[in-house]
Amino acid sequence: MRARVTTAALLCLAASANATTYTYIVDIEDLVATAHSRPNLPACFRDILHAREHGGRAGPNATRLGPEGTRAARDCLLRVVSRAALEKTRLAGGRVFGVLIDAFTADLDLETAQRLRALGASVHRDPIRHVAAASHIPWNLDRIDQEDLPLDGRKSFPDQDLGLGVDVYVIDSGIRSDHVEFTGRIAQSRSFVSGDTSGRDCNGHGTHCASTCCGTHYGVASRATIHALKVFGCDGSGYQSDTMAALEYAATHQNGGRPKVVSMSLGGARYDAENRLVDRVVDQGVTVVVAAGNAAEDACTYSPASASEVITVGA
Repeated sequence: MRARVTTAALLCLAASANATTYTYIVDIEDLVATAHSRPNLPACFRDILHAREHGGRAGPNATRLGPEGTRAARDCLLRVVSRAALEKTRLAGGRVFGVLIDAFTADLDLETAQRLRALGASVHRDPIRHVAAASHIPWNLDRIDQEDLPLDGRKSFPDQDLGLGVDVYVIDSGIRSDHVEFTGRIAQSRSFVSGDTSGRDCNGHGTHCASTCCGTHYGVASRATIHALKVFGCDGSGYQSDTMAALEYAATHQNGGRPKVVSMSLGGARYDAENRLVDRVVDQGVTVVVAAGNAAEDACTYSPASASEVITVGA
């Protein structure tokens, strides 16, 4: 006997699929900048803009909402398009940026995402990122100190003071802090992975990258202070919004005014909001070094490799 699929059952399945939620990054900077030409904006959003305009904000961030304004804008927009999405996002502890970029994450179904787009927000699925792991043996210190081949088997730059007084923020899978390559040089670190409180590197990629840049025996900056900013789990993947949150942290972390370097051996599809954020981190005086991608493809199609102000390294 063959089962019968009724119209009602098909409609139920369609509704169920449409109600599936995903995490999105909602970028509202263009929405803020063009608000005067958008008559469909809700009154609560216009009130937030009015408060900003009359709040005496000054300096380079005067045109942006800031963390509190971005949070208020998130609550306003989600309340208008879907109260359920607002409650779910609050319960899930969605991220609110606002220090360097006016954006937030939200758990949305496809219909709610479309409603936000209709209001003028840039709504982008928060993708899973992966560590940028090379498939070959990486170049070592012998290669970076000379332009021409063959290698001479020597490291010509001096060992003393390499990176001394500089803070390096390694945005990756964490760092094995008890490794002999980092003895006494691991400073305040943080995990941005949901549910992770230890910050332990259970993948290995972050420890490898930290050793390449800052290891005592194998690193270029062998005396730098290292901060592990964990954005990847044990499987080497993580959300783009976690990387963005780590970037804001690195830019705003109080380190006594010492020079800062951000190291990111990671990447994904090009995303203009992330590129803007990375460029603003550089504008804060932070040197940002990123992997070209290890994909044998044009780095201009990847983020953050395609950001205009970063040092993108390929080999």
